[in-house]
Amino acid sequence: MQMEPSGEPSCVMTINIELRPEEERRLRERAASSGQDLSEYVHLVIKEHLEVSPRDASGKGSTTFAEVLAPVWEGFRQSGMSEDEAADFLDGELQSARRERKGQP
Repeated sequence: MQMEPSGEPSCVMTINIELRPEEERRLRERAASSGQDLSEYVHLVIKEHLEVSPRDASGKGSTTFAEVLAPVWEGFRQSGMSEDEAADFLDGELQSARRERKGQP
């Protein structure tokens, strides 16, 4: 058991998981590319997963727009872009996709 700065006890869960070598390699690469050590990165992934709306028991459920965009916003967060810069970038990409769809350069 660990102690919080307030002196209150804090329960910490420790888990062990078995990963195939390729899974471990990919996990380590993602942690490194995010600038976090492996433990911090895995904690973030689990925390974000727990914040996503739960699926029904069948495993089916609607995916929210926020869930679809979560990896995109995480990429922007890691890039250091401001919200305005991210919005400008997305607007530019949208305009480019529209021009491409219309066959314009």
